[in-house]
Amino acid sequence: MDEVGAAALVLALSIPGVIIIIAILAQYLKRKKHYDAMVKAIELGKNADEIKALFAVEERRVKGNGKGLLKGGIIVTGLGVGLALMAIFLPAGATSGLLASFVLIAVLGLSLVAAYLIARKKDKSE
Repeated sequence: MDEVGAAALVLALSIPGVIIIIAILAQYLKRKKHYDAMVKAIELGKNADEIKALFAVEERRVKGNGKGLLKGGIIVTGLGVGLALMAIFLPAGATSGLLASFVLIAVLGLSLVAAYLIARKKDKSE
């Protein structure tokens, strides 16, 4: 293996590690900032109830309507149909792989649309 290939391999394999390290560091800094703010509140003489009120985080639960599933399903199904159309207009040697890709992607898209329809029916019944 030449030097360029080895460097490319090392770089390709080290990128996920660097991303993980950055994510861990960002989480650490976020927690440290929260801890430092809590220590500062304690130093200012706040009692436990005031500290809870200061650092209370409201969890907003937004009930999804499933429209994202529908949009994603339509887009993915469109990609699959586009692959099928490409397979029709390309030479005969390339069509088998494209048709297999079409089937995979079209089934994925249609399953997203089905998931939307199921979620919509479930919401109407509740």
